[in-house]
Amino acid sequence: MHGGGRGKLAVHFPNGSRIVGLSEVPDHVRGLSAPTLILVDEAAFFKGDEIFEAVMPMVATRPDGAVWLMSTPKGHTGFFYELWHDDSGPWRRVRVTAAEIPHRIPASFLAEQERRNPQQYRREYCCEFLAADEALFSREALDMLLTDQVEPL
Repeated sequence: MHGGGRGKLAVHFPNGSRIVGLSEVPDHVRGLSAPTLILVDEAAFFKGDEIFEAVMPMVATRPDGAVWLMSTPKGHTGFFYELWHDDSGPWRRVRVTAAEIPHRIPASFLAEQERRNPQQYRREYCCEFLAADEALFSREALDMLLTDQVEPL
């Protein structure tokens, strides 16, 4: 493993393929040419959508290129939340909860986490997009207040 540029670590394989680790700083991510696959880990925790906007042009010139956004949900804001809930886009969504992989996390551990902090448990282990703990109103409650059935003034 060695440095492969600003903020990059790379592993090169005998068949010519490589894995490149990129920085979480959007300006340091740019410039990778035609990758086959880009994995963005914990996508919901990036500030703004700068990382998303930086990686998308990289796959534009490669018809078989793909971007995988993987994350634990984080509230009702951000590009990951918006993409997850926008059914009009091309994204395939896969949700895997801790209960669906019992060989990975013991049931006794999950039960203790749920008992200690149900909100945190639902976010971290059930992959639920929940409103921030400090939110006065939920997004669902605010959405119910909006309608397009009223004529504008």
